[in-house]
Amino acid sequence: MIRRLNYTGRRRIPRENIRIAIYRNGDAEEFDARVSCAGLDLPDTASLLVEAYHKSDWMRFDFGTVGQIVIPRDRRLTAFYLGARVLFRVKAVSTDGESGKILAEADRIVPLSPDSGQDRDPLLPVRVVDGLGSQVWRLTWEGGPVLELNRQEPEVKRLLTSDPRFKWLILPQVMRSILIRVLVEGMDEEEDVGGGGEGQRWLDFARSLHPVAPPKSDDRDIELIENWADDVVAAFCGRNNVMENWRWSLRPQEDLFNRI
Repeated sequence: MIRRLNYTGRRRIPRENIRIAIYRNGDAEEFDARVSCAGLDLPDTASLLVEAYHKSDWMRFDFGTVGQIVIPRDRRLTAFYLGARVLFRVKAVSTDGESGKILAEADRIVPLSPDSGQDRDPLLPVRVVDGLGSQVWRLTWEGGPVLELNRQEPEVKRLLTSDPRFKWLILPQVMRSILIRVLVEGMDEEEDVGGGGEGQRWLDFARSLHPVAPPKSDDRDIELIENWADDVVAAFCGRNNVMENWRWSLRPQEDLFNRI
């Protein structure tokens, strides 16, 4: 039986103290984790837990204690389908006095690819799925936005990644929808011990394109939100020369060769 955990007075485990990578192991995925609680002044007897989660599914792994980390042998992510957008959280939990009290935590840890050492999770994951019927694509949410493409049209993923006529038609509207939802639902203000929430990631991206901050939480009229999102998308299109690239993509093939 899993104990209830008490979040009162919790500290943050620095993200640089955590490294988690997911890799394929036969028919399942498995993860490696390296965690350090150095400098946090935590009791050596505190339990160290690593949790993997995707939507409402989650798994908990016992990594021993803060003073004596023991990596479990079985780290297979059997509760999730292959390719699921799995995130992690790490908790140091008291075993003395206030048993079950969370002393320190880091949440929404994005796993790395063991080959590249880069984030395994892009800002906008793309997934080919069944069940879209006559829809070519749709935007859905799993803790963050996911662009789903219809498996019945095998060319759609290639077109999205290599054909500007397809890419530049979809991405601006996808981006606008994401930014509006982030602000309307207050995703940028969700409590996120350890930082790195999806809403904040998208707002950081928006700031890299457009210097004007989004409407403040106490003044988030839908019209203001939509106008701000439109300005960010316009900046995105300008930086990527979307109109120019679109016009060139419509030219006859021989004109494209002459341009090289």
